[in-house]
Amino acid sequence: MRLLRFLTGLLIILMLLGSYGCAVLVAGAVGAGAAYSLTADSVSGNIDASKSKTYNTFRQILTEEGAKIISTNYTDGTIKAKLNNRAIYFSVEKLTERAVHIKIRARKGYELLPDGQEALRLYKKLISRL
Repeated sequence: MRLLRFLTGLLIILMLLGSYGCAVLVAGAVGAGAAYSLTADSVSGNIDASKSKTYNTFRQILTEEGAKIISTNYTDGTIKAKLNNRAIYFSVEKLTERAVHIKIRARKGYELLPDGQEALRLYKKLISRL
């Protein structure tokens, strides 16, 4: 009976640890003094930059890293790319004349598994260039 309770408790703990996307971490971003929100597969935040500069800078980063651009749409502010066997999704939305909201998602393993570390790496690289 004790073993059954132990295994049930262990299973619950593993399920909680494995439930990606539920927990959100808010931390300070490098540069710009902005805060960002990190989930299992994405990073998002508001930054002081224009939509065009943010969009073009991220596209340049992807090109420099050898990404295969799948689709781009400046009007919608979206880019989809393949980089290091990961699907990268980028979106930028204009908030004011001098501020935008950006979101970077990264998925690996046939887009089944989240890759928040890759999203965070790309986010920090983008912020450092703006």
